[in-house]
Amino acid sequence: MNTQTCLVFFFSSLIITNIALAQDRAPHGLAYETPVAFSPSAFDFFHAKPQNHDATSEPCAESGCSPLPVSAKVQGASEKAQKSEIATMSIGSRSGTGAGGVVGIIFGIAFAMQKNKSDESRPPLMALNHVSRLCRDVKKSLEFYTKVLGFVETERPASLDFDGAWLFNYGVGIHLVQAKDEEKLPSNTDHLDPMDNHISFQCEDMEALEKWLKEVDVKYIKRTVGEQEDAAIDQLFFNDPDGFMVEICNCENLELKPRDSADAIRLPGDRHAPPVSLPGSSDHADDTRLPQTNS
Repeated sequence: MNTQTCLVFFFSSLIITNIALAQDRAPHGLAYETPVAFSPSAFDFFHAKPQNHDATSEPCAESGCSPLPVSAKVQGASEKAQKSEIATMSIGSRSGTGAGGVVGIIFGIAFAMQKNKSDESRPPLMALNHVSRLCRDVKKSLEFYTKVLGFVETERPASLDFDGAWLFNYGVGIHLVQAKDEEKLPSNTDHLDPMDNHISFQCEDMEALEKWLKEVDVKYIKRTVGEQEDAAIDQLFFNDPDGFMVEICNCENLELKPRDSADAIRLPGDRHAPPVSLPGSSDHADDTRLPQTNS
């Protein structure tokens, strides 16, 4: 929400809050003070009533021949009227929305408007689908990504008339494409530079992964970014058979902090899960496909 919009809602809230508080406030002024503090004539002045000439013609019209003075009767009557006003005010306060409710409604509407605006301004993306890699030898690259990184080969559309392979795991796919021009591939397959282009995978056990790279005889470099107290990140870098660099890290040790607090980050719980056919299922049996959770 920009500054101008915030100011508009802020001052609007103040105005409506003041109106609501004024409506909820008890009646005030001299006319509503305790009648005991006034003489009968002063009380009549603040509580004017129409004159009834017929009633005053009788000797007992004022006091009804009561042993109590007129001022005592006025005091009793005013106390009853005051209790009635207080009861009416209590009922009104209980049944009304109140200042807090009005402010809550305002900010609720403002939040809903801002959320809708944010959703409209954001592209309807869901997740990273795949990374495409050119390769000198599709079979050799396929063996690397399945054996070293644990990817699973999946079927490709029959309409694709070029040599390649599709792999998937860990929520992302890798599409291998046979290169027609090997000059587009890295010339030095042994060169490792963490500042160069690469893809990275989050790892839950860096020590086990490093041990595995040694077992499968993959050359790698290792480095640590940051200090331990600042959520250090461990990184392993190595190349695939065509010289494209791969990183394995525990980058999620570091908390993500958007530079703009208004930016919305979609967490892994919102990540799209593609449909996956279960082993032994037919190609067209939709009921055997895994559900697309959080899509």
